[in-house]
Amino acid sequence: MVKIRFSSPVLVVVLFAVTGVLFQNCSPGFNVADQTKALSSEGLPTGTGQQSEQQPIVLSQDATISTQRFACPEPQYRNFQCIDKILRTSESREYAVRFRWNRVGLEALSSGTVIWVLGGDGRRQWRVIEPNTIPTQDYFDTSLKIRSVEIEFLDDPKVSTGGAGYWVHGGGYYSAASAYLEAVKYVAANLKVGTFMNHVGGSNGTMVAAYALSHFNVGSLVDRFVLHAGPFLPNLGDACNPTHFASFNKSPQMFTQIKNLLGTWSFLDPNRDVCGGGNEIAYRNSVLNGALSVYPRNGIHVVMGAREATEGFGDWILLSNLQWHSQVQAADKTRAVYADLGHAMHWDSVRTYAALRKPSSMGFPPSLTFSTTENGPAVSQISVDSRVYGRIQGIDASSAMGCMQLEAEFSKCDDPNNWTAFPNGDWVYMNGVWRYSFIPSQVGIRPGSVYKGFNVNTRTGQRTPTVTIRIAP
Repeated sequence: MVKIRFSSPVLVVVLFAVTGVLFQNCSPGFNVADQTKALSSEGLPTGTGQQSEQQPIVLSQDATISTQRFACPEPQYRNFQCIDKILRTSESREYAVRFRWNRVGLEALSSGTVIWVLGGDGRRQWRVIEPNTIPTQDYFDTSLKIRSVEIEFLDDPKVSTGGAGYWVHGGGYYSAASAYLEAVKYVAANLKVGTFMNHVGGSNGTMVAAYALSHFNVGSLVDRFVLHAGPFLPNLGDACNPTHFASFNKSPQMFTQIKNLLGTWSFLDPNRDVCGGGNEIAYRNSVLNGALSVYPRNGIHVVMGAREATEGFGDWILLSNLQWHSQVQAADKTRAVYADLGHAMHWDSVRTYAALRKPSSMGFPPSLTFSTTENGPAVSQISVDSRVYGRIQGIDASSAMGCMQLEAEFSKCDDPNNWTAFPNGDWVYMNGVWRYSFIPSQVGIRPGSVYKGFNVNTRTGQRTPTVTIRIAP
């Protein structure tokens, strides 16, 4: 029907490789997990639909165990202060964390705060393993009056095959994100300065943030998320489905390693298969899958490298990231893919997005209407020989995509590679509205056909309601 052409958008996908010093903790053979306990009833999903709201977070004024603040010992952290904490999560699991921050004594003159979380298991220091961090944080400090707070997880493995850092207790991404949440709560209550707080992370440093955003409402504390080499795994069940477009099978050369890593992070056993772990493990490792996916007061900025496909974990990780990005909505949402970037940071993007203030509101969702008159009411059935007027409102000239398929093939629209970027030769933008006029019989549409489709505002991720159109004789 509506001839929304299916030329694939230029959305090169990316994700989770082992190149680059920053993410070496994610490299093959680096075990990161521990055994998981049963998930409490408080953590289990309450329904199958997406959550639209969560309870506010109560900040703790201090962690379980406190030490005195001290000058950070590493030479790269001159003029930074440190403090070590033991943070206890809602699962009653304890994690050792070191906080490092600058702009000491300049709190009243500071404009905002950026928190930094590494990938792998969250251990080690940004300014030590990634030298480009130093000029970036120093620029934020001296030019923009932005404080940087690094969150380092300290725990060594407790067993020979176990994980460290935020994997020391295993439990999949649920437990790691719970630890991240407690660290963010501590920063918000004790170290945040200025009027905004943003997150910078890479690889698993994106995953703990994305999981806490969807499951634990950390978006009420953090304004923007600058995410490199992730997130991925919006739904573990999809990844375990060999026919899904974002299946683990898309990376046959890395299939075993991916499974081993997730098995270690979830069970402390690389030989245990997360795909056979049941509903609890699926919940603990699915970033979305019924959790909160609409963030009306947050900015989400994803940066990926096209070289992930050949240097990293293959096509699966790229497709999984694209799947996650297509399913979330935010007040400000961007995704950039750089051809010469692998599993690494893109520092111009960090400087651009991490320094932004709180985004404005998300605004009203867009609408898609088909009518028999130019500005008439919506209809769901159209004669094959009648002129049809389509219009899309609420999406600007540079932010429209869409997917329209035969009803029997509508599942193809789950894959963003089947979405079409506008303008596409049919739809044109005029006076603030996208328009398309056609006669079904003249564009090859047969009577009796049924089509379903929607449009997307790529600036926010908001979608029109799905529209169904029947073509009558």
